[in-house]
Amino acid sequence: MVRLQSVRDGFAADVAKAERDLARSQTKLETARMKLSVADEMIAKVRKNGAKAAGATFAGMGKYSGTPLRDAIVDVINNHAGVDGISAKEISEILTNEGVDKGENLSISIHVTGDRLADEGKIRIQKTEAGKRFFKLVKNEPVAA
Repeated sequence: MVRLQSVRDGFAADVAKAERDLARSQTKLETARMKLSVADEMIAKVRKNGAKAAGATFAGMGKYSGTPLRDAIVDVINNHAGVDGISAKEISEILTNEGVDKGENLSISIHVTGDRLADEGKIRIQKTEAGKRFFKLVKNEPVAA
């Protein structure tokens, strides 16, 4: 009887494991279905509106969609500016790839916002032969007046 109970317990453990695996597989299936649905919506949006910017994501869909431009610019500078800084063009590319609508004045808005952020001491700007470079402030870095 003890041996039979041991075999039964083994089968019960197998059933419990199979049920957990099934639940995980169902979750993966639902996730895949959701991703497919989002992809279908994006394709439909492109077909409806036409491809405005090749290689870019869609305005209104991305990390910075719905984010104020100022906050998005600060985030891009803080997360993407390397030791040699980041240019306005690079900021523009990142913003448009992450959901900001590339309007006619995006570059101007980046420059004006960058100047204001520098005046407030939130970033540092350096003018080079290649143009302006935007830098994040490092802790204990003096702010140029």
